[in-house]
Amino acid sequence: MAREHEQSPMDAAQRRLRGVSAHLRPPAPAAEDRDLIANPTAGEYAHVQGYSVVLPEKLHTGKWNVYRSAQSPLRLISRFPGTPDIGTLHDNFVYAVETFRDCRYLGTRIRADGTVGEYKWLTYGEVSTSRSAIGSGLIYHGILEGARVGLYFINRPEWIIVDHACAAYSYVSVPLYDTLGPDAVQFIVNHATIEVIFCVPQTLSTLLSFITHMPCVRLIVLVSGDDANMPPAPATTDVQILTYTQLHNEVVFSTGRNSSPMWDKLVFNKIKARLGGRVRLMSSGASPLSPDVMEFLRICFGGEILEGYGMTETSCVISTMDIGDRSIGHVGSPNPSCEVKLVDVPEMNYTSEDQPYPRGEICVRGPTIFRGYYKDEVQTKKNIFKLAQGEYIAPEKIENVYAKCKFIAQCFVYGDSLNSSLVAIVAVEPEVLKAWAASEGIQYEDLRQLCADPRARAAVLADMDSIGKEAQLRGFEFAKAVTLVAEPFTLENGLLTPTFKVKRPQAKAYFAKEISDMYAQLRKTESPRQKL
Repeated sequence: MAREHEQSPMDAAQRRLRGVSAHLRPPAPAAEDRDLIANPTAGEYAHVQGYSVVLPEKLHTGKWNVYRSAQSPLRLISRFPGTPDIGTLHDNFVYAVETFRDCRYLGTRIRADGTVGEYKWLTYGEVSTSRSAIGSGLIYHGILEGARVGLYFINRPEWIIVDHACAAYSYVSVPLYDTLGPDAVQFIVNHATIEVIFCVPQTLSTLLSFITHMPCVRLIVLVSGDDANMPPAPATTDVQILTYTQLHNEVVFSTGRNSSPMWDKLVFNKIKARLGGRVRLMSSGASPLSPDVMEFLRICFGGEILEGYGMTETSCVISTMDIGDRSIGHVGSPNPSCEVKLVDVPEMNYTSEDQPYPRGEICVRGPTIFRGYYKDEVQTKKNIFKLAQGEYIAPEKIENVYAKCKFIAQCFVYGDSLNSSLVAIVAVEPEVLKAWAASEGIQYEDLRQLCADPRARAAVLADMDSIGKEAQLRGFEFAKAVTLVAEPFTLENGLLTPTFKVKRPQAKAYFAKEISDMYAQLRKTESPRQKL
């Protein structure tokens, strides 16, 4: 985010100090020029005046106030006050090892026979030893500082250990989700020039099938398995394959709650036990929790359920609820290490004057914000497109509304500047659609045939319209046609990102024929007056 340059840093600092001073003093009865304004977003439960404070910073027209955490109104935080020497993930782990060396850190339990066994734990000290061994092993094999290291397997203790090793030895860890297709993995490896890949037997076979197309890879480390079952690298490559143990051994020579006791005993303790019985806090991000779900989780588990908001580009957390906050429908205050403001988006009618709440593009700045995309200085904004008559559309907003439709498991809303209306691809909820068909006496051979039935499409579209009206979608935000598909959007078919968001360009290409057919049908049904 670009910084404002209207005043010198000293002027800005003095202005903020005056503002904070005015904020902390008891306000005079007629104080109309208070510089720093408390913003009690989350109600009056909080132990401070508000969740956030408004900086007295003069902004250009169309930009809303800059907000900062009420817990740190004077400055942005890049280090925790109690541990000022901790500035990196490596520092943080070293501190944890020194403080909790013999405490349990990483636990694993294997469902060998379908039942859940006991956890097997590694302590902080044991993980530290393995981390040093892995990092030293990479140096032993000539992997230089700054090299990219790929992690191509599901979440497991070795993932964390290798990531710690990268932080300690100045390597860059690059996640390669095990559910990514071969094309995506190959692209990421070459794009990031990954030299080392840690994998498991399941992903190793995939990796070796296109290893000749990844000339940057020098070393593959098999995290589980043994030498006897390890396939050789293709003879035409210079790639070396090791087991995790081999790499390890080459250098290791020594080594607030509302409780109800009766219902807890009868019902909720059984639910808690399904997660081990010791859950004290849960956090949610990615998309909003509905109020009903939030209340349900709080009742069932009796612990803290917090919502937050953030992105990878902001080191994850932009804002989060405070522990003890029992309110719902918000994501708390700005993280003390960043500031937040809104910028008007006139083409979507989002302005700082909107009621009951200001709206706009969220802008964030602070020491935790990343510098830019690797090898991509210019990156596209979130998905916004314009219809033929000039209206701007934010498809994710509409898809989130339609997600409440009982027939819909997943939804992809499409539109472009050549057409005046939206269309939708819907991956159906099979059991709901089948139950509806049975109630209507509709015969079909399989789910695909039912999805192609015009009566099914009409029923789903009618339900979508009803949900859209409840959510007060504007007229041009309604999908005018729908195609039902039996196959869900998955990572395997390339329609979802690893964080389970729709990959819009891929979905557009995948459903190109269906989209074309829907628009062709809409053009046939338009009245002559509409065409004019």
